[in-house]
Amino acid sequence: MEFRAIRRFAVRVSTAFLVVLLLVLSLNLWQPQIAFAKICGNGQSGHCYGEWWWSVYPHYNGSYTDITIVPMGCSSPCLFITDEMWLTEEDGLQPNGNCSNGNTPATSPCWMEAGYYQQVNQGEDFFWAHQEPGGLFLEHDQGQVPSGAYGYNASIEIWHTGVALWGQSITAPGFNEGSTGIGQAYSPNLIMIGQELAGDSTHASAETATFTDNKYETNTNPSWY
Repeated sequence: MEFRAIRRFAVRVSTAFLVVLLLVLSLNLWQPQIAFAKICGNGQSGHCYGEWWWSVYPHYNGSYTDITIVPMGCSSPCLFITDEMWLTEEDGLQPNGNCSNGNTPATSPCWMEAGYYQQVNQGEDFFWAHQEPGGLFLEHDQGQVPSGAYGYNASIEIWHTGVALWGQSITAPGFNEGSTGIGQAYSPNLIMIGQELAGDSTHASAETATFTDNKYETNTNPSWY
């Protein structure tokens, strides 16, 4: 089971805040104890999150956010750290939905995500990924964040383009990438923005990023809100 550090807080995310919160949750505050690092799982599961989320409508046709591009650090045993947006069909919320892959209720969610990340001992890159119904996860590294983009926004968009088809785009100073016709047979009902951390929190760092101009599109009224 994935540990989610917090699911609702102001839409400003920094690793320092996430680590402090994890330590508070981990300590017995009634007795003096030595603070210890939070181990946020492995490369596949058990990660830590700082998120803000929406699930007002039963179906979303798209989501959008502007994320401040900030420097990150991740050295072993940190595995990766991200600032990103997810568009998800959540298990439990739609137990008979497309992510069930024949199981009722669904055993796992499926989603699309996009943003930027730093993997262990590597540079900071843009990426997008999708978890398909049935459990296949595909990640697409889109190349390095330009040095001139720091301090500016990355515009992240995921939208429905046709039956079981989706598109995504990432736009920032000196960077413009997008694709359409992505096969993903799902019906998203949850939008999340925030930070994900895998590995040892004491070897990860990130300056505060803001998520602004957050918008969504529904299937009943295909306008951005």
